[in-house]
Amino acid sequence: LHDVEFKQLFRMNRQSFKELVELLTPILPFKKLQAIRSSGSPITVTTRLACTLRWLAGGSYLDIATLFGISIKNFFHIRGVLWPTIHAIDKVLTIGFS
Repeated sequence: LHDVEFKQLFRMNRQSFKELVELLTPILPFKKLQAIRSSGSPITVTTRLACTLRWLAGGSYLDIATLFGISIKNFFHIRGVLWPTIHAIDKVLTIGFS
């Protein structure tokens, strides 16, 4: 994707996206062996963030799940992709009103 397209899809630039992935990585641990047994491969923090931001930006969960190879059930499950990522974003980012 070109930088303009990336920002349109995810509502942030690539550098901010990469920085957010780094902040989320310690908060979004996954059980690699369990992930491999269930789907063949773990869902990376980068993929989790991309799915979540795309959904928050108005993307269709059907298109997002298909694009990233994630089941709809896993996309919305309480321990799946969307909600743990939203909770992790909430933990690492502060708005800072004073």
